[in-house]
Parts: sequence; structure tokens; C-alpha cells
Amino acid sequence: MNQTQRRDIRLIVLFRSLSFVGDEIALFALMVHFAHSNQHWMIGALAFANAAPPVLLTPIAGLVVDRVPTRRLLGYLGIFQAVIVFGLVFVHNSYGILALIILLGCGVAFTQPGYGALVAHITPEEDMAKTQASMQSVLAVAGMAGPAVAGLIYGQFGLSFAFICDGISFFLIGVATFFLHHDRRPAPVSSDEKQRGQVMAGMRWLFGDPLLRPVVIETMIFVFAINLITVSEVILITQTMHASSTVYGLVGATYGVGNLVGSVLAGKLPQGDMNIIRSLMMGTVLIGGAFTIVGWLPSVGWVFPFMVFGGIGNGIANVAAMTLFALRIPEAIRGRGYAAIGAVFTGMSLCSMAFGGVVVSALPARTIFKIAGLASLGAVLFFGPLALRQAKRATQGA
Repeated sequence: MNQTQRRDIRLIVLFRSLSFVGDEIALFALMVHFAHSNQHWMIGALAFANAAPPVLLTPIAGLVVDRVPTRRLLGYLGIFQAVIVFGLVFVHNSYGILALIILLGCGVAFTQPGYGALVAHITPEEDMAKTQASMQSVLAVAGMAGPAVAGLIYGQFGLSFAFICDGISFFLIGVATFFLHHDRRPAPVSSDEKQRGQVMAGMRWLFGDPLLRPVVIETMIFVFAINLITVSEVILITQTMHASSTVYGLVGATYGVGNLVGSVLAGKLPQGDMNIIRSLMMGTVLIGGAFTIVGWLPSVGWVFPFMVFGGIGNGIANVAAMTLFALRIPEAIRGRGYAAIGAVFTGMSLCSMAFGGVVVSALPARTIFKIAGLASLGAVLFFGPLALRQAKRATQGA
């Protein structure tokens, strides 16, 4: 990786993490605000309003990313999102806030695949794992710092100042994008492509590529299982194990530390399709095994070491999956590919959280942990060997 590539990646990682913290601040402030005002229905509505647009806009978002110079698109979108968030300062009606959050989610539908495709375009193949590990590590740190910073800002300065902080973060990342040296230019469109209309090319590639298909299906099951655990975790820790909310927060922080360690380790693991698949399998086994065991533990003190192992597995699996996607999706359809990835996994998260809301009232939290952990293990044991076989064939055919 040359100096300008390294500079651009560092700039993207820095301001993406800053924007992530800004989002945490605004979301935390909104959740607490509506909880205190007894508008509990708005908490679920906000989560859905933020997550649904990237799923629903997948076809058009991915196509736009592949047809418009990425640097310009992301720069203007960052400023557009900043204006929306600054608008939240002056809107006090719940439905008005919801409408602006939906608009913000529409912007995310384009920025997520845009940054994914741009980073993959800038990074040489041999440095892809290290770049993905750096991004996941910084985002892990931002994820741990975000709630603490959010609580401090909301508690000391209130809701409006939280929006101002988030708006500034969007504005900064939008402006910073214009200073990148590298850009991703749209690929020429053939007459055959015009006739077929390639809006779903990314989705077709994810499920059509013989190596990516088992990985995507395995990861879908994994995402569904992890979100079931997320829904039931607070019940397991605070009600079943009778721990305080502070301890519950520490359990989450422990998982975050493990995630950071796993992300760093993943960048140092051997590369190549076979090794990446092995890393993905190892990470998923660590998570599934850790959560299955947590379901059997007698008290919360025993949970902490297994949360570290689960977090490490999550970090390794995330980096391995994102590295494989970046290397396997062709440059010409990377925008549509990353849009499809976001839609598939966000869609699974939404379905899992909705399903989890029903399941937690029917099953004990311990049982949910065991089922989700075993489902993750079953997925990797079934689909992992299929992916390894395809990776071996690809290596032999190269």
C-alpha cells in the first residue's frame, strides 16, 4: 500500500468512527428522551425507521454507487445527512422526528455500500485483511466509547446538543471525503447490461458465487442467532442471574473488549481464500461455543471470560467475512454487492429482533442462549466445509 492509499484509508477510518460515535450519541439521547416521556413505542419505531431504508433501497442504492463517482456522492450525502440531523434540533413532534430519522436512514442506504466499495477499491488485495481489521478495531473502540460519551453529553447538555454533535460528525466526514486522493469512477455500461438491467447484480453475485453462497447463508444464521442473544441478554443477566444494570453494562463492555482483540488478531492471520474461511469458521465456533456455555452458567461472575471469548470470535469472524466479500465481489458491481450484504444482514437482524421479542416471553433466557449458540455451531459445521471445498477448488483452478 502506497502513501496516498494509506492516507485515504486512515482518513476514512478516522471520520467513519467519529460519525459512528455521533450516531451513538444521537440515538442514545433519543432513546432516553422517549423512555422518560413514556413514549415507549417510539423506541422500536426509531430502530425500525433507521434500519428499514437500507434494506428497502438496496436495488437503487447499489446501482447509484456503481454509476456515480463515489467521492462526490459520499461528500454530498454527508452534508445532506448533517442538515437532517441539525433539523432534529428544531423538531419536537414525535412523527416529525421519525420522518427525519427515515430520511437519515435513506442516506445510510447509499453511504454504507459507498464506503465499503471505496475502501475495497483503494486497498490492494494483499493489504485487504489488515485494512478491514483496522476498520473493525476502530469501530469497536468507537462502539465502546459511544454509549459512555452519549450518556455524558445527554446528561450534561441535553437532547439538542446531542443532535448538534451528531450533525457536526456528519458534516466533517462529508467535507473530509472531498479531500481524498482516490476516487471510484463508474464502470462503462454495456448494451447487454442496459437490456438486462443490473439492479440486483449484487444479490445475484452473493448467492451465485459458489464460495460466497455458503458463507452468506452461514452468516445469515449467525446474525439471526446473535440478535436473539442481544434481545435476551438483559433478561439473563438482570433477572435470571439477578445482577444489577451496572453489571449488565460491564458484561457488554467485556464483549466489546473481546471484539477489539479479535479484530486486531484477525489482521495478523494467514490470508488466501482457504485461510480466510478457516478464520471465519474459528470465529463462529468461538462465538457459538461461548454463548452455548453461557446458557448453562450458574452466576454472572462466570459470564465474563466467556463474553471475552465470544467477542474475540465476533471480531475474527467480522474481519474474515468483510475481507472475503471485498476480494470476491467484482469491482464493477461492488456498490450493489455491499448494498446487498447490508440488506441481507440488516434484514436478518430486524427479523431476529422481532422474533426475539416474541420468544423471550415464551422461553427462558438460558434456553434462548443455548439454542442460538447451538444454531451458530450447527451453521458453521454444515456450511463451513462446503465453503472450504469451494475455496480449495478455486485455489486448484487458479
